Amino acid sequence: MKKNNIISRLRFKLIAVSMAVTLVILGLIVGGINFINYKKIIDNADRTIDYLTEHYNKEETKHRPPERDGEGPFGPFDEGISPEVKFESRYFIVSFDSEENVVMNDTGNIFSVSEEDSERYAKIIYKGNSDKGFYKDFRYMKLTLNGYNSVLCLDCFNSLSNTRYFLFVSLAASFVGWITVFAVVLAFSGKIIAPVSKSYEKQKRFITDAGHEIKTPLAIIEADIGVMEINGEENEWLSDIKTQVRRLTRLTNDLIHLSKLDESKNSLKFTDFSISELAIETVNSFTNLAKVNGKKLTAKVEPKLTLNGDIEGIRELLNIIFDNAIKYSTGEGNINFELKKKNGHIIIEASNLTENLTKENAEHLFDRFYRADASRNSETGGHGIGLSMAKAIVEAHGGKIGAELIEKNKLKIKVIF
Repeated sequence: MKKNNIISRLRFKLIAVSMAVTLVILGLIVGGINFINYKKIIDNADRTIDYLTEHYNKEETKHRPPERDGEGPFGPFDEGISPEVKFESRYFIVSFDSEENVVMNDTGNIFSVSEEDSERYAKIIYKGNSDKGFYKDFRYMKLTLNGYNSVLCLDCFNSLSNTRYFLFVSLAASFVGWITVFAVVLAFSGKIIAPVSKSYEKQKRFITDAGHEIKTPLAIIEADIGVMEINGEENEWLSDIKTQVRRLTRLTNDLIHLSKLDESKNSLKFTDFSISELAIETVNSFTNLAKVNGKKLTAKVEPKLTLNGDIEGIRELLNIIFDNAIKYSTGEGNINFELKKKNGHIIIEASNLTENLTKENAEHLFDRFYRADASRNSETGGHGIGLSMAKAIVEAHGGKIGAELIEKNKLKIKVIF
C-alpha cells in the first residue's frame, strides 16, 4: 500500500526545510570564518605595507638583521609587528615622476618578479582608480615615497594560497556534513512524522467509517419521510427535515469522496478523453441553473482538447467549479468560463463577481471547511469542502489550482494541467 500523498508531502517539506536550514547555517559558518580569515590577510598585508613604507631606505643593506637594542635601522620596534618583517616580506617598489616615467624600480626584495614585470604591473596599478587592492597575488598600495608617486606591491601568494586551500577544505567538509545531515534526516523523517501519519490515518478511517454508519440512518429517515408524504402528511416541517437530510447526506458523501481522493491517485482510472466535449456537456447542464439564479453563464471552449485523466474526477471538478460560481456569485453578474491550451498545458478558468472576499482569504478557499463568509454558506448550503475536493482532484492529476481577485470583487479560479 502506497503512502498517503499528504503524508509524503509533509515528509518532503520536513526534509526540505531541515536541509535548507542546515545549508544556511553551514553557509554562515563557512562564509563567516573564511571572510574573517581573508580580512585578516588584508589587514596584515596593509600593516606590513605601512611598516615597509615608513621604514623604507634603499641604501640600507637588504638582508641585515635588526639590532637587538630596539634602535636598529628600523627604529623602535612597532607594537604588534616584528621588525623582521622587512627581511621576511617579498615586495617591490616602483616610483614615477610627474610625467609617469619610472624613476626607480626596486626589485631587490623579490626574486620571482623581474624589473620588466614589476614596471608593467606598477603602470597598470598606477593608472587604475583604486589606491589599494589586489593585483594577481600582490597586495598593492599607492603612496608617496621620497617625493615621488609610488606603487608598493607585497607578494601575498602564500597567504592567499593557504586561504584558498582553507576555503576548499571548509567547503568540502561542509558538503560532507550536509550530506550526512541529509542522510540522518532522511532516515529518521519517517519516525518523526509517524505520530502525525498515524493520527491522520485514524482520522481518515473515522471519516470513512462514520460516513458509512451515518448514511444508513439517513437513508431510513428519508424513506420514512417519503412514506409520510405518500400518506398525506406533507407539511413545512417534513419538507425542512427532508432538505436537511439531503444536505447531510451530500456532506457525508463528499467527506467520504474526499477521504478516498487523499489516499492515492491509483484509485483513479486514467484514460485519454475529450475534455472539450466534457466541458461543453457540463456548461449545458449548468446554463439553466444559472438562469434560474439570475446569472448569465458565458463559456469559451477550445475544441478538440484531450486530457489523460479520470473522466469522472474531471467531471466532478467542473461540477464543483460551476456550482461554486453560481452559488457565490453576487447580483446578476456574469459567470465566465474558459477552456484553452497554452504552452502545452490545458487551462481552465472560471470567474465571477463576489463579495466579502479579500486577497488574504482568497488564498484559503481551498482549505477544508474554510468559509470566507459563514452566513453566505448557510444560505447556499455550502460546507466549505467543495473547493478542497477540487484541489484534491487536480493534485491527483498532477495539476495546479489557485484563486485570485483579478478586480476588486471578481474572483478567478484557475486550473492548470
